[in-house]
Amino acid sequence: MKPIFTRPATPDDILTVAERMRQEDRDEVVAASGIDPLSALLAQYAAGMDVQAAGLAENDRVEVLYGCDPVAGFPHVGVIWLLSTDVIYDHPVEFTIHSRELFFQFHEHFPVLTNFVDTRNTRHIRWLRWLGCHMVRKVNKFGPFSLPFIEFASVRCA
Repeated sequence: MKPIFTRPATPDDILTVAERMRQEDRDEVVAASGIDPLSALLAQYAAGMDVQAAGLAENDRVEVLYGCDPVAGFPHVGVIWLLSTDVIYDHPVEFTIHSRELFFQFHEHFPVLTNFVDTRNTRHIRWLRWLGCHMVRKVNKFGPFSLPFIEFASVRCA
């Protein structure tokens, strides 16, 4: 198995991933926010929100951006997200093991993890279910284009 590195993201990391992002992730960001992924990620980074980078240590290239931010007024709830390039499909074992480890680390800080996923992003939905997330409800008109999204959540009891 190839080693994976993780570290806080830089603006260059954001540019690198945004330029090569999976089409499904690109479509989801636009559908949810109405802006392109690069602008959305840079805005999140500039606002001081959690943006982490991950990649394969063999080439030191960032392939994944992810984060988990608290919900204002709800300190036990974290909003998780992950955006990647297609390279994750070349290293499925590394990606799945590492993503599961990150998921459990997020749960150490937040008993409830949640967000919305575009119904068209079927690979993400399968991956979220594999992580143990439950599909809570379908929202038929989500975001500026009123597209269907699914709210998901994972709850860990202490």
